[in-house]
Amino acid sequence: MKQLGSIAKLEPLDDNNWSTWHQQIIQVLQLGDIFGIVDGQIPKPAAGHTDLGIWNFNDKYAQCLITQSMAKAQMMHIGWLTTSHEIWTALKAIHEPKGHQTAICYGTASCLLSYLINHASPILSNELSNTSVWMLWNSLFI
Repeated sequence: MKQLGSIAKLEPLDDNNWSTWHQQIIQVLQLGDIFGIVDGQIPKPAAGHTDLGIWNFNDKYAQCLITQSMAKAQMMHIGWLTTSHEIWTALKAIHEPKGHQTAICYGTASCLLSYLINHASPILSNELSNTSVWMLWNSLFI
């Protein structure tokens, strides 16, 4: 990993700037020689491997670079993920343009989830927190 020092501040990732943010964060991660970890080309070494500590450090560094360049509202998509590759994969799944079949799937799932929340048994309406609903929503698409 190279020390990045001072880099230009990226506009935080939001629901409307994936294309620009994506290209800029890739450049930052490549500059730090850590994009291979983020995109999965450099897998995590096995337990006990001599490079495991370096890999873990670089992965955490990549996570920091990614999450610190995101709007707070985007954190709901990745809060439970543990590696930069998982975070990257989730963000791509959420923000990359999708075809009409995915749009139909989102619409159908959204309607189904809305119906379950509003009309299903009291168990769903009383015992599912907003966090649980978001986790269910995200599990449908990630």
